[in-house]
Amino acid sequence: MKELALEAETAVSYLQATEQDYIRALIAHSIEQLYKQNNNKNYHNHRTQMEMHTINSIKNKLQENKATILKADKGNTIAIWYTDEQIAKTREFIRNNHFSPIPNDPTYTFQKEIRKIVSLCNHTIRKEDKWKYINLNPTAPILRGLPKIHKNNTPIRPIINWQNAPTHKLAQLLSRLIEMHIPLPYTFNVKNSIHLMEDLESIPISQSTKFASLDVTNMNSNVPTKEVINIL
Repeated sequence: MKELALEAETAVSYLQATEQDYIRALIAHSIEQLYKQNNNKNYHNHRTQMEMHTINSIKNKLQENKATILKADKGNTIAIWYTDEQIAKTREFIRNNHFSPIPNDPTYTFQKEIRKIVSLCNHTIRKEDKWKYINLNPTAPILRGLPKIHKNNTPIRPIINWQNAPTHKLAQLLSRLIEMHIPLPYTFNVKNSIHLMEDLESIPISQSTKFASLDVTNMNSNVPTKEVINIL
C-alpha cells in the first residue's frame, strides 16, 4: 500500500495544480477501500483456516475413538455414538422384530421381473417413457438407525432409503396415478401436528372426557396386496 501511495503521489505531481487535490482525494479513497478489502480477505482466510482446523480435529477424534455423528430422532439435536454401539443397537432392533436373513440378494432377480412388467405395460406408460421408471443400477434398500435419546436404553428409529430400489420410480408413478384418480380425504389421519391440534380443539370436552396418548414401539405396516389391488 505504501508503494502504491508513493507512485500515485508521483503521478499526481505531473498534473496541473488546480486538479491535484481532487485527484489526490479520489486516490486516497480508492487506497482506503483496497486496504479494507485486503484486511477483510485476510480475516476471512484466517477464520476459514481456523474452522477447517476445528473440523479436521473433530474428524480425527471421531476416527480415533471409532465414533460417528448422527441426527437424533427428535428435535434438531445431534448425537455422538460409538460405531460398535450403533451396530449393536441395529442388530438388537432386527432381532427383536424377528427379521429373517436370506442367503442371496434378490435385487437383480426382482429387477428382471420389473423390466418385464414395465415392457408389458402399454396403457399406463408410453413406450418412449418406459426407461424413466426403471432404475438402471438398483441396490437393496439400506437401513440406518437414528438414536431415540429421549427413550430409556436409547433404542433406534429405523430409516430406510428406498431411492435406489428397483421399484422406487415405479412406485412414485403409481402414487401419482392413485392420487389423481382416487382422491382420499383426510378422514382418519392427519397431515401434521397443527392439523392434529385443530382436530382436537373441535372435539367437545366434558367432565367424563378422557385423553389417552399411546406410544407405538415399532409400527411395521403389513398391507394385504391382493385385497388392495381388488379395491383399486
